[in-house]
Amino acid sequence: MPDVEKIQHELLHNDKLHSVIDQNLWSSELMYPDAHILVVDDIDLNRKLYVALLKRRNAIVYEAANGEEAVKIFNERPVSLILMDLNMPVKNGFEATYEIKKCSRDTFVPIIICTAYASDDILAKAQACGADDLLKKPVKTDIFITKINTMLRLKEFYTRQQKLSQQLQQEVDERKAANERLISFQKELEALVEKKTLELRQKDLDLLEMDRITSIYTLAAGMAHEINNPLGFIHSSIDSLNKEINQLLPDPLEKSGTAQKVDRLIHRAQRGIKRISHLIDSLKYLANINKNDCLPININKSIDETIQLMGSQSNNQIEFITDLGPLPEMTCICTEIHLCLMNIIRNAQDAVADDKQGKIHIQTRYDKNNDTIAICVEDNGPGISKKHLRQVFDPFFTTKPVGHGTGVGLTLSERIVRRHGGKIVLDSQPGGGTSVTIHLPLANIENRNE
Repeated sequence: MPDVEKIQHELLHNDKLHSVIDQNLWSSELMYPDAHILVVDDIDLNRKLYVALLKRRNAIVYEAANGEEAVKIFNERPVSLILMDLNMPVKNGFEATYEIKKCSRDTFVPIIICTAYASDDILAKAQACGADDLLKKPVKTDIFITKINTMLRLKEFYTRQQKLSQQLQQEVDERKAANERLISFQKELEALVEKKTLELRQKDLDLLEMDRITSIYTLAAGMAHEINNPLGFIHSSIDSLNKEINQLLPDPLEKSGTAQKVDRLIHRAQRGIKRISHLIDSLKYLANINKNDCLPININKSIDETIQLMGSQSNNQIEFITDLGPLPEMTCICTEIHLCLMNIIRNAQDAVADDKQGKIHIQTRYDKNNDTIAICVEDNGPGISKKHLRQVFDPFFTTKPVGHGTGVGLTLSERIVRRHGGKIVLDSQPGGGTSVTIHLPLANIENRNE
């Protein structure tokens, strides 16, 4: 048989063992002198022994005579480690261990079971209740201190790991919040870029449209100038020819059939000349709107005057329905606004000219929030197809029969409205009539750029 004491001595004094041993755990002193340790035992002598060993090493010690007192102290005071007896009155060590572990939740409080009944079954049951280690009575000082140091170091590791986990979770939450802010900022930036892109695209379209309209206006001005001179010669010549014929045949009853036919042709030519003159005047106005003075105008009164004028020129019975709300006076170029209203009402009148139940509804409103006047002219005519709806403001575009429209009325009206800082909106459905709405700001036109 080997000498047991000799083997134990060699093991304890092995140089290799001393090179790897943790001197803190093996030390006879506590690693954490200020540790708060709860001693639970129903035997006073045991408690006094544990307390003496611990206080000698500067530990802060609490005492409990049973499991119920231990649970109460644990809930009331900071406890770093618990030395728990098993066989106690009121509440035994198993029950107290289970309840304390349940109360501690996320906090790790090591519990060392100190018992004389250190069998495998006891150890298994104690660990099932939450115990972390077992110390057999009677205790030996070196083992006693070593186990306590081991549990305190485990607690320190757990506390560090918990703090690190909390820090990591906080960083994750912060990065998640930052990522959400970044995504939100990215969406705002994308929306802003899209908005600016649309604005730039619209500006490009506006510039292209301005170039196109300017070219048309320049062409219109040139055509008006070139046509006006020969037209004057033709007008003068036809007037002279008409006078000569009237001098030859002063009495209309003496005119032959040929003479009457010539007379009709002259009158037809004169009507054509007047129509060309009217078109030239429109082209001139379209090419160069005069910079007239701005004056106050009553929009409702201007609409009433236009209705009276247009009604007197109409051959059929068109019903004008007005709903004119109270409006403040507007400072504008009065002649242009009159012309704009006349063009729009004339278009509505032409739309219902062939309808015995033709109706034109004119409505005005003042928007105090936007400081604008809204004028809506709506008819119950045949409406405009979607194909033609995009072209209604193009110069010389018209859906009227040949000889009944020049195609410059709405173009001129749109330019006048835009010059006054407003906008014009046309809405129409085939068979559902047409509505034209003008929005005019009350600000003075002199403060605006064309």
